[in-house]
Amino acid sequence: MSKADFHPIPPTVIHDQAETFKLQGNQYLQRGMLDEAARAYLRALAVQPDHFIVLSNHGIVLQAQGKLNEAVERFSQALAIQPDFVAALSNLGAVLLRLGRWQEAESRLRQALTLEPDNPEAHSNLGNVFLTQGRTQEAIRHYQRAVELNPELPDPLANLGIAYQDMGQLAKATDFLERAMRLNPHHHETWTNLGTVYHRQGRLDDAMTSLSRALQLKPDHPEALANQGALLVELGRFPEALARFREALKHAPDLADAHMAEGLTLLLLGDFKGGWAKHEWRWQRIGFPGHGLRVPLWDGQRLDGRSILLHCEKGMGDSIQFVRFARDVKAMGGHVVLRCPSCLLPLLATAQGIDQWFTDGSPIPECDCHAPLMSLPYLLGTTFDTLTAPSPYLTAPITHPLPTHWIQRPGPRVGLVWRGNFLFRDDFKRSMDPNLLAPLLAIPGITFIGLQVAPRPGDMETFVNRPNFYDASPHLTDFAQTAAVIAALDLVIAVDTAVLHLAGALARPTWALLPHIPDWRWLLDRDDSPWYPTMRLFRQYQRDDWADVITRVAEQLRSLLGELGTRQNQ
Repeated sequence: MSKADFHPIPPTVIHDQAETFKLQGNQYLQRGMLDEAARAYLRALAVQPDHFIVLSNHGIVLQAQGKLNEAVERFSQALAIQPDFVAALSNLGAVLLRLGRWQEAESRLRQALTLEPDNPEAHSNLGNVFLTQGRTQEAIRHYQRAVELNPELPDPLANLGIAYQDMGQLAKATDFLERAMRLNPHHHETWTNLGTVYHRQGRLDDAMTSLSRALQLKPDHPEALANQGALLVELGRFPEALARFREALKHAPDLADAHMAEGLTLLLLGDFKGGWAKHEWRWQRIGFPGHGLRVPLWDGQRLDGRSILLHCEKGMGDSIQFVRFARDVKAMGGHVVLRCPSCLLPLLATAQGIDQWFTDGSPIPECDCHAPLMSLPYLLGTTFDTLTAPSPYLTAPITHPLPTHWIQRPGPRVGLVWRGNFLFRDDFKRSMDPNLLAPLLAIPGITFIGLQVAPRPGDMETFVNRPNFYDASPHLTDFAQTAAVIAALDLVIAVDTAVLHLAGALARPTWALLPHIPDWRWLLDRDDSPWYPTMRLFRQYQRDDWADVITRVAEQLRSLLGELGTRQNQ
């Protein structure tokens, strides 16, 4: 073709063609036809490469397809052309968050809100950044602002539900998630989260319905599969649960929650080798606090003079249970340092195998390697058959603070704990109404000592006018004080809390009150514990039936009284 034959396309025609392809892409995107939308946007960019709106929209498609790095590139290209394009800034922040680039995400979203302070999507996305980092109150403020600006926007409503779920405010979480679901009933993630909250409330049928609906909408949704697996564990359908976890991992091999759930199920079933390995995935979970240490993780080999830092994780009961392994680490020939919360230090300092102690918040001592306490069974290769139970492995470091006249009362002294921390995911099944303890309190000749820390409103009304009950909670200022009180008792009866582990670690006679499907460490179908030789397990035979458990405990208490009376008369 000669120069005379060449006729450049007028800019208006180019613009019109690009707009046509853009509108086609938008229609496909609204219908969820991502591949078709991508092709339409690419056609638009072929004729007008600097169309910043199309670049941004193509970024949205790439984001939805999981092509996050390509999405970042597209949003960045749009912003290079139009730096104050708020929608692109907001979407870029959302993608950076998914890539774990939290600081960059926050910076982009704050930039968007500086340009447009009343942009609801940017507020919602910034809330997501804060929620991922555990900054829940900040997240809630931005979600609430997004809802104020646009009450019909389902995402911030759904995320408010997630935030309140994290705070243990399940009624609020349910309300927001149900509102979001009504606005967008075809959103599988909302159904998934709603099913999770129903599960935590003990509404298992509703949870199954919600999770099944999520999987109808997206059969390969890994989070819904994993959450349904957790629900199937609760229903005692273990092979189905494991199949769900493994199906979830086919679609998302790095889904830490699914690995963790599978691991805890294996531990519950007594497969310690497989369970410990999967349990190590907890460090990859979103929002799980890292250890913040630069030294390498111990590999389980002999230390031969090297120093090792052992450190606690979140659960106080977990720390009490797993500090027993410090003596096994010490046997590897190293210098063992323990870092723990200040409320645990006086107690854990009595454990064997520890050379130095530091509290959280103090400078981290220089060590050659480190290990979280809950990783020790994995690193030591502990199996069900090799698990040893030193008894006791902790001692009360101080004398008991109970009033003398309560200690001198005739008959056995029995400690009681009826609730756990309401923020714990499975608290709905492990805690009980203290009114259910009435049959125990009615048994004459027993002095009951309340070991319940932070009783809930109305709890203590159960014990009014009970002359055989003493509330020791004012004395329980740390775990050393609690250990001292337990050491002065003849028996501890408790639901699954840190106090239960403490009583077991002290080798005091202990009766554990367990739900139908208990936490992994109590295993299944046995009334003893390989972790604590002095502990007896009283399980629910049917879900939520605490009354039957208390009836059996009351029978055993009467038998115990009879045995004590017989021994005293001999």
